[in-house]
Amino acid sequence: MALSIAAGVQEYVQAMVDRISGMKVLILDEETIGIISIVYSQSDILQHEVFLVERIDAESFASQEKMRHMNAVCFLRPTNKNFLKLSQELKNPKYNEYHLFFTNVVPHVRLDPLASCDEYELVKQVQEFFADVYAVNHHLFSLNLPSTVRLTEDHHCWSPYEESVFERIIEGLLATCLTLRMLPAIRYTGACELTRQLAHRLESRIHEEQSLFEGIVKSQQKGESTPVLLLFDRRNDPVTPLLQQWTYQAMVHELLGMTNNMVDLKKVSKDINRELETIVMSPLQDQFFNDNLFSNFGDLGQNIRKYVEKYQNDTKNTARIESIEEMQRFVDEYPEFRRL
Repeated sequence: MALSIAAGVQEYVQAMVDRISGMKVLILDEETIGIISIVYSQSDILQHEVFLVERIDAESFASQEKMRHMNAVCFLRPTNKNFLKLSQELKNPKYNEYHLFFTNVVPHVRLDPLASCDEYELVKQVQEFFADVYAVNHHLFSLNLPSTVRLTEDHHCWSPYEESVFERIIEGLLATCLTLRMLPAIRYTGACELTRQLAHRLESRIHEEQSLFEGIVKSQQKGESTPVLLLFDRRNDPVTPLLQQWTYQAMVHELLGMTNNMVDLKKVSKDINRELETIVMSPLQDQFFNDNLFSNFGDLGQNIRKYVEKYQNDTKNTARIESIEEMQRFVDEYPEFRRL
């Protein structure tokens, strides 16, 4: 079966919200709100009885009114800041129950202080759901790190920030292995010290968390081939980032800009229709986009034309479309087409 990081993250989120019955509030942090939104739309979340979404790191979170009729589903990264915020919330709880889901491995030393703050015994479960990356599509994920260039310097010159970035990469790779249920053979660029450090640190973390990989090891022993994780140094191939790709997703990203599968069209035109100011282009929510992610410019144009013609046949519309301008006018005049 083909591996999909997007489907894996989506399954974690669905299992999380389906596991708790009744009206729910989803409590997120600055990273998990992006991790969820990239695989689940707001309307999809509403279908799972999630009626409120809150940020635990928002200034107004602590002062909000109590809502005892709602159960809190907390989906958070296991950071010091989040544990502090969560401890404060449990001392003065606003909700009926708390179900805690962390995106990565939680050290036991962090759970004891959290338990001591739960004086009202409202925490019903603590789980590790390894949705710790931004799943851009089925075969691509990101950690949304602003820059990793300083990691190429000597390790002794790293600041605490570089150390945290390095650990975030390790945590992301560890979570990805668990999401895809694979125990990889790790290979790295021999001439690069950074890839060597990443490989050995990741191997060490996998050994530390070997209990999480027991089921994966058994399945691989039944005849499945061992997957390989390749760690490359971007500096070994400086040409590829300079190339201009003529495929759908690549062109949208390069010409319009795409962040977490969202395209901001306000930067393109000031007169843009308000409904089209921000477009979500997700392979999980847009079948046409999923089918044409890697289609070249010529094939894409033909597929768009077929898509429009199919819509015309289905709606008995006879508008003549011979140019890009006429196609744009057609989409603007028929808002129901945009919802397909």
